[in-house]
This record gives sequence, structure tokens and C-alpha cells, in this order.
Amino acid sequence: MNTLPITTQPPQNKNINRPQLLVLLRTGLAQEAYRFSKQIALSWLAYYPGDLLVSRLFAQVQIQSGSYKQASRILNDLIKVDPENVQNLELLILTSQASGLELSEEIIGSAYALGVDFGVEVPIPRWAKHLRCACLALAQQEYPKAEEFIHKALIAESLPELVGVTHLEIVVKRKFPNSAIRDLAEHYNKRWPTCIPCSLIYAKALLDGSESEKAVALIHQASVQDVAGEVILRLWGPDHPYRRLWSDQFEAPLDSRIPADILSAIGWNQLSDGKTTERNEISDNVNERYSDPNPTPGSDFSSIESDPILNEKFPKTHPRSLSNSYGIPESLRSIQEELVHVADLLKQNYLARADGRFPVYIVFTTRNGLENQYGSQLINLDNSLQALVSAIRKRSDWGAELVYADDPKNMGRFGLQPAKFDDPWELKLALADIDTALAKRGEMIGAVLIIGGPEIVPFHKLPNPVDDSDDDVPSDNPYATRDENYFIPEWLIGRVPGGSQKDIEPIQKIISNITERHTKIAETQPWFRRIWHRLSARLNYHFILKPYRKRSSWGSTAAIWRRASISVFRPIGPPHAMQISPPAQVDIAKSQDDILPASKLGYFNLHGLPDASEWFGQRDPTQPDTDIDYPVALRPQDVINGGRAPQIVFSEACFGAHVLGKDIEESLALKFLVSGSDAVVGSTCTAYGSISPPLIAADLLGHTFWKYLRDGLSTGVALRRAKIEMAREMLRRQGYLDGEDQKTLISFVLYGDPLAQFNEYEHGSKSIYRPLKRASKMRTICDRASGECRVVEEDQSVPAEVMAQVKHVVEQYLPGMEDANVTFNNEVAGCANSCSNCLSGQVHDKKEKKNISGRKVITLSKSVSTRSVENTLHLNNNILVHRHYARLTLDKYGKLVKLAVSR
Repeated sequence: MNTLPITTQPPQNKNINRPQLLVLLRTGLAQEAYRFSKQIALSWLAYYPGDLLVSRLFAQVQIQSGSYKQASRILNDLIKVDPENVQNLELLILTSQASGLELSEEIIGSAYALGVDFGVEVPIPRWAKHLRCACLALAQQEYPKAEEFIHKALIAESLPELVGVTHLEIVVKRKFPNSAIRDLAEHYNKRWPTCIPCSLIYAKALLDGSESEKAVALIHQASVQDVAGEVILRLWGPDHPYRRLWSDQFEAPLDSRIPADILSAIGWNQLSDGKTTERNEISDNVNERYSDPNPTPGSDFSSIESDPILNEKFPKTHPRSLSNSYGIPESLRSIQEELVHVADLLKQNYLARADGRFPVYIVFTTRNGLENQYGSQLINLDNSLQALVSAIRKRSDWGAELVYADDPKNMGRFGLQPAKFDDPWELKLALADIDTALAKRGEMIGAVLIIGGPEIVPFHKLPNPVDDSDDDVPSDNPYATRDENYFIPEWLIGRVPGGSQKDIEPIQKIISNITERHTKIAETQPWFRRIWHRLSARLNYHFILKPYRKRSSWGSTAAIWRRASISVFRPIGPPHAMQISPPAQVDIAKSQDDILPASKLGYFNLHGLPDASEWFGQRDPTQPDTDIDYPVALRPQDVINGGRAPQIVFSEACFGAHVLGKDIEESLALKFLVSGSDAVVGSTCTAYGSISPPLIAADLLGHTFWKYLRDGLSTGVALRRAKIEMAREMLRRQGYLDGEDQKTLISFVLYGDPLAQFNEYEHGSKSIYRPLKRASKMRTICDRASGECRVVEEDQSVPAEVMAQVKHVVEQYLPGMEDANVTFNNEVAGCANSCSNCLSGQVHDKKEKKNISGRKVITLSKSVSTRSVENTLHLNNNILVHRHYARLTLDKYGKLVKLAVSR
């Protein structure tokens, strides 16, 4: 065989550039070195999954080596991304002829329209003949004729991406009004979101219409899908205005030895340094893991600055945290810098830092956990989960995967080993591994829906950062991060608990409700129907007779902190829509509407107990003593089916999301879900808030959550951003996160669908963004007064001047707490012994354990026993114990700077 001409120099180090790779791949094909060619192609695609030419060559390697199914999958994916590429269609036809695999009507029609020679007679769909005429007329610049033919082709029901691309190119060439181009491009982009020509034409129409945010996101997505810019060059030529966003400089590690016959054929008889080293062979499995050659160095967490929307930074410190395989290699830095520049000019700078991969909705559970609880009923539940995944996949903006984390066959689809079903840390790492596997397909985890309560997928039991009665903090936050910084999730996280009972009907009903929502969203509707839905939603709200109208919002609060509750509730409703308890209570309510009126949004700032099913009000001790101290404000039996349950619920009640060991009638959170609520947000343990503004802890989180939900974001996005906003605000006020800040961030969880959205027709779907990187540290302090992690003080007694200040505050703000137990402690930056009981010890230097602010924390605790009501859970002697905690933070001058009370 003749030696190929040398078109590039051999690699000068362990890295290889793109021209060198292409020479190696083509030479490997010529030399029939298929294993080597697969290795280097897979290694390259791990860094640049959007290299369309390398993907095409990889498919060619698969064809020549007889792996026809793998080649067919790759080529079908390439055709969806770039439907005008004739080479992909020719290779797919070749694959079909060699393997006997059937071609779809869409592929046959697209190939015929682009003039591909089949070599044999094949049935051509009628629409394809019209499409071919349209393509020919377009090439000959006969645009009216092209439009006539494309309209004939559009009559068919099942059409490929090529029809949409051709239609868009025709209307652009005919110089239709930009609004018409925009609407048509939006339609095709929603129908085929991975089609690059549709995305680019849509982006240009948006920019021409001054809609820059979505346009920049689409251009960013195109640069990720097609790193070499093949499509945009063919569409708009080499002088297109966005050429600076695409680079021609790419490098990646050379992960295999170059065989001697390849070196000889190219003329590279040796590597430049004269040395070769043995390397581990790369698996043929597409899911093989590749690490990031350029890990981002960490930086101190002094401010939250790099969130795509709200300027967040995240630590990345876990010893087993996975490499960022979709990080920015050195050769792509220029592209990223240009994206930053363009985004800054458009005042949408978060988009340049957003991860542009396609979001995937992970339905996550364990097979053993489900079998232990539901036994043989698991078959029916599996069918329901498959239906949910299928419904989400029909949406244009989401992919979906059903994951049984402990099932070897299921995890094998990602090239991963199963995890232990009862080990939360292994389950968390499994999700991180899945995110890395998805990255190789240009995808990312956008949302996770955990199926089952803690009996099926256990909560993470995190250290309790506050001195109260909770042994630990049950949390889902770690399931939403790749590393051990679980304060703020990276992706959306929700859970569908079904209760502790063996009956599968409740959890199936919740899943069915979620499936129905996504099925409706996935339905493609004409523009006039979408407008009608939005208009009718407004008409229903404003003009339908009041007795039949569902309230927009409803709230219920304990009287003692009604001022803070009104501030939290303000983004979604007026103060008069808040019920105050007392005087309100269930045993004196005149009707069901007095207890829980039908409403879309429900806010509850009431008392909750771990061993009671009700939520309670609390008397304001500054008011006349005319009411009982803890009236029952809401019971599970007060939540009624038939559309009366709030669509979205936010509860500040202590243990409002506590479901371990409870059935449907023993938990208000579970009862809301089964009764039709799309999402319920609450705390798994003791929650803290303020008595009056300024808002802190759960109050600040709730206020921000409602604000983002009102703006059209989904519940998962709203909660995630609310946590970011809360952390940023407390860092601004204090310079760190203290105990109740940390506990609020990790204890509040979301039950239900994280994509559930308030007034979907009014707001429409919102894009999901993830940051490209996470920072290394979050500035926290430890203010616990007990535990092995504390620095031992010489004098633990409360100074007299501090006690005087506390007494003054208690008299003014907390009457009834005068006889409470008192503990005193300094705030310190870290953990003395790096023990497992201290969150701060996990994110700070082990040697840093000094009082960083001079501030002191006084904790008051008091227990009040009351007689329970009939519907309370099984208690000793039917006695309820209300535990109250108040945390007073004093500065170094003894001034009160923060007051938090338990709910």
C-alpha cells in the first residue's frame, strides 16, 4: 500500500490536534486498523462530542468493522443534528444495504430529496418528490416555485428535519417579515430542538427582533453541538458574523500508542521525543470514562458570583468527585472568551457561563427498595414509570431516562456498576457517574425525580449545624450535586414519596398526575390554540363567577409570627388572604372553605411536630390571653381531592416534609400530593424563621421561592434559585452562613415534579441552565455549643452583661421564654476535631477554628406539653410536646444582630 502524503506534523507531546487526528483516523481506515481507530475517535469525542466529522469517521470505522447497529445509531443522530449532510445519508444507506437493517421513510425521503443514489429501486414517499423539487428550485434561486413545492410536501404527517430546514431557507430567501420567520423557526425548533440549522435560523430571527437572551443561548448550543462549525459554514458561508465563536484550534490527549504500520504509512516513523510508553487500552464501550485534562483550580468562597442566573459559586471538593469531562480545554478557551464578550454586550452574561448540553430528566429509584415495600406490585409501578419517561421524551425541550440504581442491567446502559440500594452515598455517586456518561452524548442531568420515600431511596443524614433536638438533618441536596458541597444543588431535584403503607395506589396516582402534565405539555398545538389557552386562563381568573373561581393563593400562619408571614406571602397574595391562627382553628370552622379554600398556591407558616399529623397555630403572647396556645390549624382530612388541593404548597412548619414511617393520613405533605398538588416544599426537621422583617432562614427562602415561581419558573428552578439567593443575601449581611442558614439550605426538600409550573399557559416553558464549573469553598461558621467538634472554652458560663441583653430581648420579643434553658457559644470558622458532626469542619481548613467575627450565639430552648387531639399519631398518653428554640446572635458589642425562632 502506498504511503499517504504527510499533511501534518506528528504529535510533539502527549496531546494531539485535530488535523493530526484526522490523518490518523483516515490512515487507520485505510490500514484496516479498526481497534486503534475506534480508540482514538472515542478518546477525542469524549472531549469534543460535537465534532461532527470525527463522529462520521467513527461511524465509518464501525461500518468497516461490521458493527452496523452502532454505526446506524451514530448516523441517525448525526442526521437529526445536520439533516442536509449528504455523506451521513449515504453512509446510512450503505449500512442498511450491508446489514439488512431497514431504513425509515424519513431517511429514504431525505436521501432522495438530496439526490442520493440508492443503487437499487426503493419506494419513494410522495412528499419526498415534492421536497426534491423544492430543493432543486431553491438551488436554482426559483424561490416562489420552491415555496409552492414545499407547501405540498408539508401536507404529510410524518416529516424529517430536512423539510423544516428547507422551508426555513425558502422563507428567508423570499425575505418574509422577521416576525413570520421567527414564528416558523420557533415552531421547527420546538419540534426538532437538536437540529442545528433550525436553531441558527431561529437565533438570527430572535437577534433581528431584539430577543437576545434566547438567541445567545441557541448560538451557544450550536457551538457545542458542532464545534468545528460545519453547519454554519454551509448555511451562511465563511464570512458569517459569528465566525469568532468557532475555533479551529483543538487538542486532546493521545490515549493510545500509534501502531507501527500507521506511523509508517503516514511517514511518522517515531514520536518527536523518540519515546513511546505503554498506555491502558481504551474500551470499545461508548460509555468509557475520560477525565478532564484541565481541572479548574478552586478558589475561596467570598462571594457568590458565577451562577448562570443568580451569580453562584459552588465548591468541588469530594475525593471521589468525577472529572468535568465537559469542561473547557485550553483549545476552546478562545471560544468561551468570545461567548463571554458577546453575552456581555447583550447584557446576558450568565449565558456564557451556562452549560449548553441538552437536559435529561432522570427518574431515579432502586429496584430492591421498591420490591421490599411493594412486592409483586412492582410490575405495575414499572409500567407507570415507563409511561412517565415516555411522556417526557415527547417534549421538545427534555430527554428522559428511567434509572434503577441498584440494577446491573439498567446501570450497564451507561457503562456503570450498580450501587447499593440502601447506601445514600453510593446512590449519589451513581448520579454523578450518570451525568458524566451523559456528557459523552452532549447531554446533562437537568432534573432528578426520586421515586419512593426514604424507605426506598434513603435521605442523606447530614450533620445538624444547630443546637436543637434533631440528631441529624434528612436531606436530598447531595443527590443534586457531583461533589460533597451539598448546600446548593447543581440540578433540579424532586421526590415522589408514597407513604409507608404497602398499597401501591397512592404513589401510582402521584406518578400518573405528573405523567398527565407532561403529556399535555408535549402536545404540539397551533399558535391560535396556545393564545386561546392563555386568554381563557386570564378570563377564568378575572370574569368567572366568584363562587366557582379557584383562589390564586391562600395562606395560614401562626399568630405569633404573622408579620413575617405577611412579608413572605406578599409576592403571591394580599394580607387579607392569610388566615391567622388563633383565632382560626379547625374545630370552630364554619365550613371547609374556612379551613382550606380551593387555591392554586398554598403557604403555611405553622407549627409542626415529628409525632403529630396536624399543623398548629400559636397564640401571640403580646396579645390578650383569650385563645388556646396551640390550636389545630390544618389536618390531613381537611385536604380534599377533586381539584381543591393547592397546585403548589410551601410550608415552613417544623417537620412539614417529615414522611419516614408515615402513611398518607399521617402526613400533610403526603396528603397534598395524593390529593392532586403538583409540588410540596417543606422541611424534614426543625425549621427556623423570623418573628418580623427582615426575613431570615425559612422566611427568606419562602419569599424568594414565591417570587421566582410567580415569574414563571418551575418549582425546582424556583427552589434552587431561592437557596442561591438566600445564601448570597446572608453572605452579604454576615460574611458567612451560620447554623440556621446552613440548616435551612439542606433541610428544605421538594416533593413532586421539579418541572411543575404555575400558570404554564401564561408563562410557557423556561430553559434550564447549569453552571460550567463550581468553586471550591463556601464560607460557613460553626456555632454549636455541644459536640466533639467544639473548641473547649475555659469559661462556658454566660457573662452577666450578655444575660442582661438576652433578658431585655426576651421581654420584648419572646414573652414566655423567660424560664428557657440557655446555652452560650462563640461563632468559630471551623471544626476543632474535623468530626462528622460539624458541617463547617468539612469545608474549612482543619487548623482554622478561631472566632472570626467576635459574635456570640445564645440559644434558648423550652418544651411545652399540651393535650393532643383525636387525629394525632400514636403518642404516650396523648400528650404533645412543643419544643421551642430561639437563637440570638449578638455582635462583639452585645448588640442583637439576628433573632431566629423555630417553627
